[in-house]
Amino acid sequence: MTNILRQTFLAFFLMVFAFSASGQNNDPAYTVQIGTFVNPKPEDFKGLQTLGFVYAVPQTQNQADIFIGGFTDQLEAEKLAETLRSPQYGFANARMVELNTEGGHYYTMVQLEILTAGKEIDWEPYLQLGRIYVVLEDKMIKVYTGIFPDKATANGELPRIRAAGFKDAFVKDVNNVLLHEIGDFEIGPRKKKPLIPLNFDRPPTEEPVVETKKETQPAEVVVAQPEMLTSKGVEETPPAPPANKPAVNLSATLPDIRANVKRQSAIELQKVLKTLGTYSGKADGYYGPNTRAAYERAVANNRQLKKYRILARYYYAPANTAKPGTVQWAINSLWEDSPAALEVLKQSSLPVAKAYRAYFEFVTKGPGATVNDLMNSAIKQAFANVKSDFPRFDPSATYAYVNIEQL
Repeated sequence: MTNILRQTFLAFFLMVFAFSASGQNNDPAYTVQIGTFVNPKPEDFKGLQTLGFVYAVPQTQNQADIFIGGFTDQLEAEKLAETLRSPQYGFANARMVELNTEGGHYYTMVQLEILTAGKEIDWEPYLQLGRIYVVLEDKMIKVYTGIFPDKATANGELPRIRAAGFKDAFVKDVNNVLLHEIGDFEIGPRKKKPLIPLNFDRPPTEEPVVETKKETQPAEVVVAQPEMLTSKGVEETPPAPPANKPAVNLSATLPDIRANVKRQSAIELQKVLKTLGTYSGKADGYYGPNTRAAYERAVANNRQLKKYRILARYYYAPANTAKPGTVQWAINSLWEDSPAALEVLKQSSLPVAKAYRAYFEFVTKGPGATVNDLMNSAIKQAFANVKSDFPRFDPSATYAYVNIEQL
């Protein structure tokens, strides 16, 4: 009888453990990237509000990746991406993205409340508490404040947070990969973040670096990477300017924009062209022949561009004086003769060659395993014999590169 009870208890324990483990892994690890935009505005994506929460991940000063939603089901994310690519919405580059939740760290946060996606949010009451983050889980928007250095500090702030109107607030550890900080894009043009956010002695990162597991890999050399790279032992003299200043080639190959797809960006362009007086048609969102011709007239008549066209005639690009076939030559020629330059970089084992290959891969194809492998290999090799004095950067760890600034 005792053995039967023990076996029954063991089976029950294993069953509970299995359900518990499966529940812990049910993270909203999928999202949808709508595309990359220059100076994106929330009103440009207002028509997507019913589909999910739209948020921005800044890449440069005026460029950002725009995402929508967070999903526990990969098929749901892929279905939304397909919907966004349809003629109804016209976001041809929309794609499902899987987040690296396994490589994340858990931060101590205070969950304020749960909102429902699809409704306009007044962020002002939340922003009075300091930095605000969200975790998107299907139709839910979980709102957090933090980041706190430990649970004791977070629990100490609970009375003040609850007194501010969030009576159900509680402390929770959250995977940093799922956290998205609310910024100017999400707040909107008329509301700004508080001037003095709370500081809990731990500087939160706007885009946390995702660290997975530590690896050790011996490397051959340590290579310093100054602004201008030269071969070891060779003193490079500044190149003399060419006698004749060659004219700069101003021609560019523009993408073939489909005229039968309605776009919010085309509507905004047509509005601008109307104010410039080059377009008199309806702002219908279609980049047709009339819109194209109006745009070309606006560019041709722009006074600033006229000035730079004149200045460009007297500008010359410095000649690539590096010896052909060297790493320095490949770096200088990376955007002028990409195939040849990449071939030279691939044959080199120097860390800087791998880093530039990662950079080219990221710019042309976006983030991915190839970028991560090249950069992690370059870092490990470059820091093989250097003791790191930076506690927040471990050259022996493996990192995932999600934006160009991080790279």
